[in-house]
Amino acid sequence: MRIEVEQQVWIQAWATRIRDLGLSQMALLFLELAGMGGFLGSQLILAVQPLLGGLVSDTTVERAAMLLESVQLQELLTTSLRQEGG
Repeated sequence: MRIEVEQQVWIQAWATRIRDLGLSQMALLFLELAGMGGFLGSQLILAVQPLLGGLVSDTTVERAAMLLESVQLQELLTTSLRQEGG
């Protein structure tokens, strides 16, 4: 599956935000763990999406679920976090 340009843009934006918050190492650990149960995690996120309505946008929840389901997106985020001193 080819990673769409829009997906690349939001992955880069997330990587930048994660680095700016100083959470790169924690995010990298999470990504390693996500590879083991990503699909189940994505389904859990989608199941609790109505509860997150006031806290997180639907787009963010859907993108997080997509990230957990996609090894390619996880690899792109991992690579982005490791760049620029991540």
